[in-house]
Amino acid sequence: IVFNCVSYGAYPFETDADLIYRTNFSLTLKLLRLLEKRGLSFYVHAGSSSEYGCNAAGPSETAPLEPDSDYAVSKAACAGLLAYYGKKKRFPCANLRLYSAYGPFEDPSRFVPTLVRSGLEGRYPALVDREVSRDFVYVGDACEAFVAAAGAPRARYGESFNIGSGRKTTIGEAAEAAGTLFGTREKPVFG
Repeated sequence: IVFNCVSYGAYPFETDADLIYRTNFSLTLKLLRLLEKRGLSFYVHAGSSSEYGCNAAGPSETAPLEPDSDYAVSKAACAGLLAYYGKKKRFPCANLRLYSAYGPFEDPSRFVPTLVRSGLEGRYPALVDREVSRDFVYVGDACEAFVAAAGAPRARYGESFNIGSGRKTTIGEAAEAAGTLFGTREKPVFG
């Protein structure tokens, strides 16, 4: 079983378009070609909810992809590649479209670590519009999804699966929860 979690371009500071495509798509293609020749049990690919791009309001796995960045295009291309390998070549694989995963080893610049660090300091970080929402999924739950996908029946080869909590959480709700948890006295500023 191979779990491919290699990715580049998900963070605002990862902007090299050539590196995005080389890392996300070209590397995946090379890896699939190598693994195709071996007796692989299953290949699980870390996709992204970014594949949906402009179609981001809780889409189902069958909803059209509308990528809106180089990163989103590269991840959507991987989903297409895996669908081809799984459905046409009968290669044992699945694409997991991860939503906003958080937890241990998360990049410290991301929202949840920033919110926690600020809360520990008795303040709020700079926040976007309070109605912006995310589907936060704990990294341990995402790992369980990888293991479950590796045992998926053959009929699902090449499929993409949304991996999230299934719950929309606004930035305002997250800030309120952090304020309560850390006893932050100041009011959050959104904008």
